[in-house]
Amino acid sequence: SVTVTTVYTITATSAAGCTTTATSTVTILPTPTITVNSPTMCVNNSTPLNASGANTYTWSPGTGLSATTGSTVTANPTVTTTYTITGASAAGCTATATSTVTVNPTPTVTVNSPIICKNATVTLSASGASTYTWSPGTGLSSTTGASVTANPTVTTVYTITATSAAGCTTTATSTVTVNPTPTITVNSPTICINGSTTLNAGGASTYTWSPGTGLSSTTGASVTANPTITTTYTITGTSAASCTATTTSTVTVNPSPTVTVNSPSICVNGSTALNAGGASTYSWSPGTGLSGTTGASVTANPTVTTTYTVTGTSAATCTSTATSTVTVNPTPTITV
Repeated sequence: SVTVTTVYTITATSAAGCTTTATSTVTILPTPTITVNSPTMCVNNSTPLNASGANTYTWSPGTGLSATTGSTVTANPTVTTTYTITGASAAGCTATATSTVTVNPTPTVTVNSPIICKNATVTLSASGASTYTWSPGTGLSSTTGASVTANPTVTTVYTITATSAAGCTTTATSTVTVNPTPTITVNSPTICINGSTTLNAGGASTYTWSPGTGLSSTTGASVTANPTITTTYTITGTSAASCTATTTSTVTVNPSPTVTVNSPSICVNGSTALNAGGASTYSWSPGTGLSGTTGASVTANPTVTTTYTVTGTSAATCTSTATSTVTVNPTPTITV
């Protein structure tokens, strides 16, 4: 059990006492010096293991290895594993070395998937890794970072590539659902002062009206309006998805005409002209003693004092009334 090559001399003596010598050389062969890499990898990946310093190699255990012999093998263990490499020289001498393959986990990434209304913005936040990239960049404030602002115009799926501090990557997706804003429709009627009209809105689920002046209610799809002056109302409609839009309804208020008419006196059996003004068309009531019931001027010859009502209508179809009293004086009864 020598550590270096040694020559031994053997002196041999026979039974007759004769002697001779011989030599024995014990040759010490060197053991190989095995070198091997110890890489770091991400789970589900693979890496080459390279051994050198010997003629042949065996690897143990075989778990996660492409082969158990050879100077180069491929390793893809699922957990950190230490392999023992036994190398043999050409002279048959062996030595061992170890290679530790460190397996880093891929990050577990979480990201929100919000629902927004069209033209709105929302913050997308990813966590679980060190760095992040986002794709596509459409509608995003940035394509890198743990938090970005999104305002896509249509529902969009974003892919987030996340990298851990150890350089391992994984992907996750965030779906930004974009709900449309409602298209609000509403009528814009014309009324006469002191009149009322119905305002009907459509295109949404709920409605609010502003200002409330002259309205029967500030909520609902249908409200009654009777403003005293032309008024523009703003209607905010909310869809079932809580998206809102606004539109306006203008209620035009036309004034009533100021109708004028004379109130003459006549003698019994006489006649007179009644002249109305201030409107576009006129109607007279009652028709008793009148030459007609329409027109700006009619002839009256009632037999008794009579009050006539004249209804004047403007070009905007608003109406107003006035009265004309035709006083009928009796003729004198002459005695002689």
